[in-house]
Amino acid sequence: MKVLLVNSNMLTPPITPLGLAYVAMSVREDGHDVHVLDLNLSEDIKADIPKTILEFSPDVIGISIRNIDNVTMLHSAFFIPRVKEVVKHCQNASDAPIVLGGPGFSMMPREIMHEVGADYGVIGEGEVAFVELLDCLQKEEIPYDIPGVIFRDNGKLHRSSPRNMSSEKLDQLPPPARDLLDNLKYLNDGGMGNIQTKRGCDQKCIYCTYPVIEGRILRFRSPKKIVDEIEILLEMGIDYLHFSDSTFNIPNEHAFNICNEMKRRNISIQYTPYMSPYSPSREIFTLLKETGCDGITFGTDIISEKMLLNMQKGFTVADIFKSSDLCKELDIPFSMNLLFGGPGETKETVMESLHNIDKMKPVAVGAMMGIRCFPQTPLWNIACKEGLISKDTNILEPFYYVSPTIDKNWMIDTIKEYNEQHDNFFIPSRKGIHTDELVIQIFRDGFRGPFWEVYRELMRRLELQRDQ
Repeated sequence: MKVLLVNSNMLTPPITPLGLAYVAMSVREDGHDVHVLDLNLSEDIKADIPKTILEFSPDVIGISIRNIDNVTMLHSAFFIPRVKEVVKHCQNASDAPIVLGGPGFSMMPREIMHEVGADYGVIGEGEVAFVELLDCLQKEEIPYDIPGVIFRDNGKLHRSSPRNMSSEKLDQLPPPARDLLDNLKYLNDGGMGNIQTKRGCDQKCIYCTYPVIEGRILRFRSPKKIVDEIEILLEMGIDYLHFSDSTFNIPNEHAFNICNEMKRRNISIQYTPYMSPYSPSREIFTLLKETGCDGITFGTDIISEKMLLNMQKGFTVADIFKSSDLCKELDIPFSMNLLFGGPGETKETVMESLHNIDKMKPVAVGAMMGIRCFPQTPLWNIACKEGLISKDTNILEPFYYVSPTIDKNWMIDTIKEYNEQHDNFFIPSRKGIHTDELVIQIFRDGFRGPFWEVYRELMRRLELQRDQ
């Protein structure tokens, strides 16, 4: 069969569609003819979709949905109408069945199927389920028995539970089909390449969608396979790396083994891992630096003992301080990601977190106010119990949780005021690092580094523009 895979993500700077490349690899390995239409690099989707369909004439069209929205309360953007537009363009140009997939789709498959009008969907990992669905369609059968597939039959949606691969099967997957992507374009416009070392998340953070999308059982790729792929990326010219795991150092042993394998092969590539401070280790931090780590982003969420318990983070304020101290001792720049407004948040807990930030002095702090609340998470259940949402709530459109125990306006005003007084404190804005075309030009000029360095370069260039 001829299978067209469409990347519907259109955020800038662009992010390499790694999951789509894995699915493309599996489809090709099964003997199908695969083509990728990457709308993230398209300048005219209305023209590119029918043109590609006319030239390739697909038997099946798969559309990947990476995000439902931008998870930013102050400047919320909802992406599903754009996905609906992509589906409509495909339907106008072809009678081929349309299959939805991707992490965004897996969060709310029924709701998205109803909203955009597709024929089939794959929930969770697609390497096996999508291939099995293609075989079923080729035989003109109904996919009742395929795990992780949702489809329409006689006007009703039928859904089966997804099935995740074991560590052994995950490690047996060939490398993703990066040859179908414009990898250097992603590097030049997005500033990095990406790689996945494991799937799943066994942590209990009350808002997180990783356990919903990938399951709670951690499944690992071997350090050898991971570093083999890093070598492939280096050969392709990728000079900056992003680990797309939920958290790079959970567990510490896996991160330790990856870094040791990199060190054994004398491989060094710049990267900024997203890490948990749950078990500070001088040994791991030292290995990170030796293999090219130019900074660490800690997903602390909050720096208040009470709120860490409420958010079920699995570490303490003391762990965060120890992690920051180790980074300072080893001369590793570090940043913190914070989420304000969680269950039980008060003026006291907000000020406690800000006070601890002052004491730790990270090179950067990224702060979000309000927490994007998704179904199937403990936070959603909390919001239901508190009466913030009900059975009539449209769960597809973005809902942001702010605890009734905190004055929302006070919280926003206080954090904005703190932001104005601290150069290392960042709040996502409508015209910020994630949307400004100037960031793409910064990457095109060869600039690489963690987000705070990119942001500072952005501010420098904006200042130069104002002075001209």
